[in-house]
Amino acid sequence: MEAGEKKKPFVTEVRIQLTQKPPILAFASVTLWGAIVVHDLRLLRRNDGSRVVLMPRLKAPDGSWSPVAHPIREDARKRIEECVISAFEDLAGRRNKDRLSA
Repeated sequence: MEAGEKKKPFVTEVRIQLTQKPPILAFASVTLWGAIVVHDLRLLRRNDGSRVVLMPRLKAPDGSWSPVAHPIREDARKRIEECVISAFEDLAGRRNKDRLSA
């Protein structure tokens, strides 16, 4: 980073695609540092009503699942989850507002 250059935020963009397939509420893509994109995160509603962001994974030929990408630090996981949930709430709120005004 050059002198005087601002440090980019960790999560620079979140894209949300709402689903109609409970318990999956949405799929998300996050851009990190304006340089790396991670696709296929899933926002899931748990049985107790809480929400969790699941990282992308691939199914292996033997039927097991392998992670594609995941944070190695808890603070990074928490920040990604906060950003995805916030973007989901913003989009879902706008959709509900549009439905009420239609």
